[in-house]
Amino acid sequence: MKHFFVYGAHPALSHAEATSVLGHAPELIGSAWMAGLETDSWDGERLQDRLAGVIKLGDIVEEIPVKKLNASMLADLLLARPRGSRVLFGLSIYTDDRKKSEALQHLPILLKRELQDRGKGVRWVTGDRGMIVPAAVTKLDLTSQGYDLVIGVKDDMAFIGLTTHAQNANAWSVRDYDRPFRDAKTGMLPPKLARIMVNLALAKRPSSTQSDLQLGAF
Repeated sequence: MKHFFVYGAHPALSHAEATSVLGHAPELIGSAWMAGLETDSWDGERLQDRLAGVIKLGDIVEEIPVKKLNASMLADLLLARPRGSRVLFGLSIYTDDRKKSEALQHLPILLKRELQDRGKGVRWVTGDRGMIVPAAVTKLDLTSQGYDLVIGVKDDMAFIGLTTHAQNANAWSVRDYDRPFRDAKTGMLPPKLARIMVNLALAKRPSSTQSDLQLGAF
């Protein structure tokens, strides 16, 4: 099955971290912020906990030409996976193509209207520049009670994903701000950066984790 990663504030560093841990470079999908891979061995919970630079990951459930991407097919996709009488969803789109980005920017509101036309109660969750942050995914339980749609556009293909795991912002905050004390003299390395550095060090130990996942080409 194919899966995706959404990278955080420093995508190049996050991509290097994921490559080091997986032993295989995920392929970028449409932008520096989203990448995908295909594997028969996948532990999303373990990977999300381990990869500090990945803010969300999940399953790619559909691949279609961009010209066929519309609200009706997305509604079919969601309703084929019922999670309650009311539909709660967020939708983030990743592409480097400005024209495609502009053409798809109204897709979330069109999806909301399509679901309403089918008699569903709908709540559309949005965020800064339309991107749904991990904290919102967790707070609203979009991985089980709702849907966090992630769409990557590469060339003329759209890769549609559903988030299964999101970065635990509270856990990282505890690591950073609830430490017993701070030592400004020896340094205050942010916990996420420290984890990334540890994971990058694995690149020098190719046998340490590459056997954990059997990866194929995306």
